[in-house]
Amino acid sequence: MVSSHGYRRQTRKKFRQPYKKHGMPNPSVFLRRYKKGDYVDIVVNPAVHKGMPHKYYHGMTGRVLGVNKRSLLLIVYRQTGNKKIERRILARIEHCRPSRCREEFEKRIAEKERIRKEAAEKG
Repeated sequence: MVSSHGYRRQTRKKFRQPYKKHGMPNPSVFLRRYKKGDYVDIVVNPAVHKGMPHKYYHGMTGRVLGVNKRSLLLIVYRQTGNKKIERRILARIEHCRPSRCREEFEKRIAEKERIRKEAAEKG
């Protein structure tokens, strides 16, 4: 029998929710504030069918290019062969969460700034 080639094919395990975490997302998901330039992780919530990005982008980190009423315009880089192509994706807020990819970088910059100020005071 020929297998289907639908939009959500082979996502049985990929889009699965954790044990006892089924159902619609909490209201806190909708109250998050996103700004242009923020980094977000694309994690598809299978309970919400609207605004669902393609399965290829599940688990990727993107940058916010624009903020709409219920959705985000994201820039994600997709590797094809030996080059990276910039893709623009429109995803609803339920399928995005703030990324922690820059936390360590920002902490390192703050530490260097503190050390620089201490050195400037000492002379």
